[in-house]
Amino acid sequence: MIIPENKDYLIFVKTAKTGGASCVEILKEIAINSNIKFCTYDNIKNIVTGDILLIVNDQMHFFKENYPHIFDKSYFVMISRHPYTRLLSGWKYHYMTKNRNLYDLLDKPIMPPKKPYEIEWEQKMPKYTWDLFSMYNHFYCSQTEAIIFDDVFIMDYIIVFENFDEEINKFLEHIQYNKSIEIPHCNKFNNLDSNYLYDKKHIIVKINEMFDDDFRLLGYSKIE
Repeated sequence: MIIPENKDYLIFVKTAKTGGASCVEILKEIAINSNIKFCTYDNIKNIVTGDILLIVNDQMHFFKENYPHIFDKSYFVMISRHPYTRLLSGWKYHYMTKNRNLYDLLDKPIMPPKKPYEIEWEQKMPKYTWDLFSMYNHFYCSQTEAIIFDDVFIMDYIIVFENFDEEINKFLEHIQYNKSIEIPHCNKFNNLDSNYLYDKKHIIVKINEMFDDDFRLLGYSKIE
């Protein structure tokens, strides 16, 4: 494996409901076969040049603040997903949203005390609030809001969820990883597709407003 652009570290930024669990398994296999480490934010101090690091999107601000020497030398990778299907998947996945009316959740958001990327919530917030932070990450959080710094969207490479297998193979070619990999599909369950929204203009307007940056930065089209 070769990290592009002469960077020292490959960072996978994991966002809920985008196929991240499958990508993690692939990156772990790459690390083993390449004789490098697969690290997480919890053991980041063990990282050395050439390693792979998993950062959850709500950890990115703390990563930049606490480890700028690693952040500045990193090649960032994420998976993008159409905002409509990602929202529907999060809605039907999370126990705090799946039995609630979709429009009500969008019209009157149920928010945690702070945004998850504004505080290290698992360390600093009482446990009874954790489900609110989790719900935000799975349902309300856009794919891009935690990875824009000084008005710059920092991603170097984007894997597109909608063509997952093909996109993973393109990524492996991009990092010059030549060994074959069986692509897993973790946490797979039946999701609503965007057709669910076509006669629900009031919901579409809310989604378009809430995830405008995702549509713009990730190249997805809105239903107008």
